[in-house]
Amino acid sequence: MSRAVHAAVVVPTFNNAPEIGRAVDSVRASAVAAAGYGLDLRLDLVLADDASSDGSAELAAELAALPRAEGIRVLAVRNPRNLGAGPARNAGAAASGADFLFFLDADDEFLPPHIGLCLDALLSDPSIGYVWGRRDWDLPVHESWRDRLDESSVMNLCVRRPWHDLIGGFPEHPDFRDHGYEDCVYRVVLRRLTRGLPIAEITTRVHLRGANALERQRDKFAARFEDWQAEDDDRQPTEAMLAELEARLANARKVREMFLAG
Repeated sequence: MSRAVHAAVVVPTFNNAPEIGRAVDSVRASAVAAAGYGLDLRLDLVLADDASSDGSAELAAELAALPRAEGIRVLAVRNPRNLGAGPARNAGAAASGADFLFFLDADDEFLPPHIGLCLDALLSDPSIGYVWGRRDWDLPVHESWRDRLDESSVMNLCVRRPWHDLIGGFPEHPDFRDHGYEDCVYRVVLRRLTRGLPIAEITTRVHLRGANALERQRDKFAARFEDWQAEDDDRQPTEAMLAELEARLANARKVREMFLAG
């Protein structure tokens, strides 16, 4: 018997018009494949535009205007100004009432097993708060980096809605827009609150696109992790970002204590 499940895939977009179609097609293919895992999937595909100027928002609106197909509803939301990937993801998650949340960068893609494998694992064990799969890379990545990168990203995970809400979603301080690290903060705090489960299969694919964050770190990821010196990285977190992390970790400790006391 099929298990009914309501999930959402949130795709933040910022001047990604050329890649949105690939990302959307990959989500559709993965949603269709989920039936093979005994799932009756109702999926919200939320395109959360971060004040693009290249027609991304208009493309998202066109996709959202199409009739629902194969159990997939496309939603389009738009930030009035460029706030960063974190606020865009938060707006997208808020637009859906789904019980399970996926996140996908607009220039990357899900592989067909991703949605089915993730939901099957979570539905099979209620004690697991989130799961994540491995990623295929469109550039050389040294083996010593792979697990670390997979454990600091959100485009390869699925999380139960209550845990997303309890950690306060993604950080929205403007420094995260300029320096990154919102994914890392999300995963670090999530680990403090609930148990996660890795999936051994490669379920997502990461692509290079011009001057995106991955392209800027090509040499870093090609070398051994042990040879990397943090002080050589030009993407250092600011004091405000570190303060945000500490505040979220302190809140996570309180939440854990509350659960243990109850």
